[in-house]
Amino acid sequence: MKLSDVNLALGAVTMADANATLTTAESIATACCSKLTQASGLGGKVYLPDSAGYSARMGSYWSASAALDPWCVVQPSSAEDVSVIIRTLAKNECPFGVRGGGHGSFAGSNSVEDGVTIDFGNMNGTAYDPDTRLASIQPGGHWQAVYDTLAPHGVVVTGGRAGTVG
Repeated sequence: MKLSDVNLALGAVTMADANATLTTAESIATACCSKLTQASGLGGKVYLPDSAGYSARMGSYWSASAALDPWCVVQPSSAEDVSVIIRTLAKNECPFGVRGGGHGSFAGSNSVEDGVTIDFGNMNGTAYDPDTRLASIQPGGHWQAVYDTLAPHGVVVTGGRAGTVG
């Protein structure tokens, strides 16, 4: 056998392995996003790359360099949704990233490329209870909305200098 024949054979094996890896990655991505779509209470909250919801969320990043392309984006609107999402992702061994207000300026700070992005954009409320003097701040908001909600009560919190920080 000539050296060129060995190189061709090795090249064919390498290409076959690369294609198998790609197919496996694609099937994991499909399975993870499909399981989320089928999970109780998450209907309409999972966005695939070809959807308007996905495009809208990807276009809402403060820094374009921070926006990676996840397999899908899931937007919880309650703590129960978050619980269902985490249980589903863990059970299916799906990699994920978390996006709060989305202010990070570097890739990977609030998204994931090979996995699912949990986007807290729909959980952005702030509430204050004057009786208990407790503020409840959800993870997807921006500091200006927090300050605006708490200021009428004479309450301040330590947060970002710029109101657009999430």
